[in-house]
Amino acid sequence: MPEPRRGRPADAALVTLGVLNDLKSDAAQAVLLLGELRGLTKWSDETLCAQLHCDFDKWTQVGGADTKDEAALKHSLLFLTLVRDATQRVDLVADRRQVVNAAVELCHDAGGLVVERAPRMRDALEHAPAGDLTPFDLISLGEIGRAWRSAALHVRSGPAYERAAAATRLTAPVAAQTAHLTPERLLLLAGSKPKDLLGPNVSKHMAKHLLFCPKCKRLAESMDLHELIRSEDLLDPDELSHPVAA
Repeated sequence: MPEPRRGRPADAALVTLGVLNDLKSDAAQAVLLLGELRGLTKWSDETLCAQLHCDFDKWTQVGGADTKDEAALKHSLLFLTLVRDATQRVDLVADRRQVVNAAVELCHDAGGLVVERAPRMRDALEHAPAGDLTPFDLISLGEIGRAWRSAALHVRSGPAYERAAAATRLTAPVAAQTAHLTPERLLLLAGSKPKDLLGPNVSKHMAKHLLFCPKCKRLAESMDLHELIRSEDLLDPDELSHPVAA
């Protein structure tokens, strides 16, 4: 006889915390955000919360208790929203999981007051150094590692910043000419199944970026990937008139 189906912790929390009647409450928003991330990453509740370094039951109870740390809860909501926004920019489950893990690592190593880290991280992700791409833009291109290194450089303190700053000093002589897209990912884009291997939205963002970015064009040309530079067929006509930052 099959074992009775157990409700998922997120579903149980919606009931036990009584948030179904108030979907605008912090507790409800927390559970809904965790549900979105669960769907995006295909992780179970337990695995997702382990990756986020939080105890699901204890964390959600903060939102439903009479006495709660408002600042900590608000920061958690801001952080989960940021992670959700970043994760939605890539298509593949493996990439989404990498985004979540990178966000957790940056938050842990950002330095300063914990309740101020999520706003600082969002500012860093939206920062475009000297007219270049923002880390959010780099995530949309699937360049996840580079995106979070760039974000770490602009949180301005903590171990993550120190590591990023040290790496930047080492690469400074060639940084101005370094392409945004890596050779390995350009080869995947030029292959027969870019949408499967990179994701449909990411591959389209890469193709669009390649049309307008001189540095990435030069890299593609040096790799004899001339077809990629003429990849207008991958884009909708109205997209061709809206270049991305180079």
